[in-house]
Amino acid sequence: MRLWIVNNYSIPPRFGGLVRHYYFSKFLRERGHDVRIITGSQIHNTDKNFADPGKLMKEMVIDGVPYTYVNTMSYTKNNHRRVINILQFTFRCVKVMKQIYDSGEHPDVILASSPLPTSAKTALSFAHKRGIPFVFEVRDLWPQSLVEYGHLEKRPYLKPVVSVLYHLEHALYRDADANVFTMAGGADYIRDRGWDDVDLAKVYQVNNGVDLDEFHTNLKKVHYDDPDLDDPNTFKIVYMGSIRPTYSLDLILDVAKSLIRELPQVRFYMYGGGTEVERLRKRCADEAITNMNIKGRVQKEEIPSILVRADLTLLQNRAVPLLKYGSSNNKLFEYLAAGVPILSTVRSRYSLIKDRHCGIETPNQSMEAIRASIREALSWSEVERAEIKENAQQVAREYDYRALSIKLEGILDHLIQRR
Repeated sequence: MRLWIVNNYSIPPRFGGLVRHYYFSKFLRERGHDVRIITGSQIHNTDKNFADPGKLMKEMVIDGVPYTYVNTMSYTKNNHRRVINILQFTFRCVKVMKQIYDSGEHPDVILASSPLPTSAKTALSFAHKRGIPFVFEVRDLWPQSLVEYGHLEKRPYLKPVVSVLYHLEHALYRDADANVFTMAGGADYIRDRGWDDVDLAKVYQVNNGVDLDEFHTNLKKVHYDDPDLDDPNTFKIVYMGSIRPTYSLDLILDVAKSLIRELPQVRFYMYGGGTEVERLRKRCADEAITNMNIKGRVQKEEIPSILVRADLTLLQNRAVPLLKYGSSNNKLFEYLAAGVPILSTVRSRYSLIKDRHCGIETPNQSMEAIRASIREALSWSEVERAEIKENAQQVAREYDYRALSIKLEGILDHLIQRR
């Protein structure tokens, strides 16, 4: 099978966390398939751009996986430069696909990934004009997430844009040969939108996951030196991930501040980069939140060493209605691989944490609910913690990217045979 994956934000592991397609490519290639990742030259959330000036694309092999980088504008913020970047990728990725196709490389199936419906639409048109099965992968319910996280409905001048984006999203679900959601409630979302012309028989779920071999290799070979994690007299709550407004991390600082006297043994540690790091550090200093330490960005290979030394790992996100359809945080699966109990402040209809007893999910995001969950975690016996660890690591094995790649392979093979 020859597969093309089209996604503006397919990032190699060494540069960030959007690595789903890297692992699919890695393991499908191991199974004898030919996979090409077509992505934007600007690496999201970094200052790196792999574009060759004056050229349409650049071929590179990174961490053993081949990438085709489409020349796009650099950006560092969500401003006009990022909008131009999106438009450039939308139109240039089709030129790149035509150039590769005309050279004699013909894919058996094309998979285009959200959140950009514009490039997915152009990839769908390219595929169907040539009789190639097309898969629309949904990692983010877009534009619904823009509405709920970005409050676009409060900006009347953007309503026509949002309406067009909903129309485009609907058309992609309807016309794709398969829709693959990372979240469990994809079919529920389509029903709730009232899109009765979308065939739910072609809706699948392939979650995010973790490369367990890589996780355990890094755990053995890479030690993250941090004395705070080795203090036997503290109860360590670790957040790993982006430190950005979307995650509403001020709430966790509020919780930490409220526990300084009540639970002096509890310490909060945040690892990750983002636009909120310095502001939250300043808030800790200004308000004497002495049980919170915002450590900053770490390397991917250092993550296992950090997580296994936590007493509780933390999933925090802004609670918005779309989470009723489930979520698929990349860091969840690293938490599961570490076998450390998880505290999630977001309640979901589809919850591996709750359904598989891998930790605690708070009923709401009130400070008291989060404090009560921390007290409950402190009360667990060693037997209870061992049971949670076993449950979490079993779930991690089920969501190893090797297993997920086989699941995706089955969906793609079915489309090819049907054609």
